[in-house]
Amino acid sequence: EITGITNTSSTGTTEAVVPSFTATTASFSTNLQYPGATATYNVVIENTGTIPAKLSTLTDLTTLNASAPAYITYSVSGVAVNDTLAAGGTATAVVTVTWDAAATGTSGATKNATIDFNYVQNT
Repeated sequence: EITGITNTSSTGTTEAVVPSFTATTASFSTNLQYPGATATYNVVIENTGTIPAKLSTLTDLTTLNASAPAYITYSVSGVAVNDTLAAGGTATAVVTVTWDAAATGTSGATKNATIDFNYVQNT
């Protein structure tokens, strides 16, 4: 389950909404102010069970990133589908939100995202 989310770095953001989470879902509403702005979050995931777990699915970021505004994208590193997590172990997913530096026009934009980290027993 997700046990915490921490903003580790940001450039060109105004954090009106702190990311929230449930056991397997992290929700973001990052306010970026201009092209090239970014925000990075560490999502800590802990296996509170007694057997190893495997990341079975992760939200499809291709579909998420294609939604408006498409110049703001989300990426996840640090964990991947089929990664295992030992009983009692932790993993850190790094979620980065980026406003494409080549985008023109608008200033100040928000893109909401819900990212699911679905784990199953590693059998």
